[in-house]
Amino acid sequence: MTMVMMFVFVTAITFGCGQGEDQEFSYSGYSLEAENGGFDTGDQLPVFGDQLAAIDRENQIDYAPDDQAEFQTLSEVPPGTKVYTLRVAWGQFPFNPQKEEWTTWKGMIFVKNARVFVKRAIFYERHDFFQPCANRRCVRINSRTLPHHDGLVLKIVPVIDDPAVPPSVYIGFEGLYGRPLRLDQIDGLTELSVINPEGDKVVLNGFAHGGCPQGALGGVWQRVNRRGGAFAGKWIDEDGLPTGSLAGIWGLRRNGEKVFFGVYSGNAGEFKGLLKGKYRPLQNLPGGVFAGHWETASGTLGGILAGRYGPDPNGNRPESVFRGLYAANCGQFDGPPELPPEPADCLEDGTCDSTGEGLSACTCAGDDASGLADCTCE
Repeated sequence: MTMVMMFVFVTAITFGCGQGEDQEFSYSGYSLEAENGGFDTGDQLPVFGDQLAAIDRENQIDYAPDDQAEFQTLSEVPPGTKVYTLRVAWGQFPFNPQKEEWTTWKGMIFVKNARVFVKRAIFYERHDFFQPCANRRCVRINSRTLPHHDGLVLKIVPVIDDPAVPPSVYIGFEGLYGRPLRLDQIDGLTELSVINPEGDKVVLNGFAHGGCPQGALGGVWQRVNRRGGAFAGKWIDEDGLPTGSLAGIWGLRRNGEKVFFGVYSGNAGEFKGLLKGKYRPLQNLPGGVFAGHWETASGTLGGILAGRYGPDPNGNRPESVFRGLYAANCGQFDGPPELPPEPADCLEDGTCDSTGEGLSACTCAGDDASGLADCTCE
């Protein structure tokens, strides 16, 4: 599986400018110059992890999916069919109490040669709603965001209606954003698009289901000084449920390496692994990329992770966001991953647009009494 995941620990500035070569970054008793950053096997999550995680808390709202329709679809597809999880989130990342105007997100997620099922809603409030389409080929969205963000965790199952058309998905918000993807492009996807001057973003994470545990991760990073800072976030499984936390430090070592170290723990606080990795600022886009791995208590390779991070586009807060993917090691990995290549900006390379005009492919006849949407998308 192509692992392009996301985690964040630095801005597009090269940390250490104007600082002496003999200076080192340390924070709360941890140091980048120490082995594993000063973290050790069995360590609990650092105290500063809870402080940072609170900045970007996400409310996972359990949604009771229509299991009958999902199970029926899964029972009818050929054995070995790849099933995908796509996590779509929109709004402010991280929490931004200074945002004064609401952003309205009216849109649609629709699929071709596939069916889409909602598994979880993220941070939805009473004025927000989503409606799965009766034929399970689309999901209507109507939400508003101010200081935070909303989102959905989706399961997408290929169902071939027309062999001449590759299975695909379209994510669109009227007047704001539109993104077409082939289903095979979801596997290993991490994409972060800033869509307006207020700093609203659309963040996509996706992967194909496999035999080993995998999922998404995300949270915030914070700068302590020009040389480094701290990060904290959540570990999320393939169904969108938080299964753990992560926290640590990042920054510039004396030898010029840009690294991060930390701890990954379960929901009960139990130690899961030591985090180690590197990051690199992007040349033509805000933020950067990261890649790393975690080691188990026995010192073996537990799995890999990678993704995108970005600075606060408003430039008025010290914290920013990271998003990425992880995959447990079931013998398929030989060692830590390389840093992801320089990603393209989908708004600039034409693979997505800033208007969501692709939504014109959908027509809706109104709301069904069952709570499902009666929509058709070509």
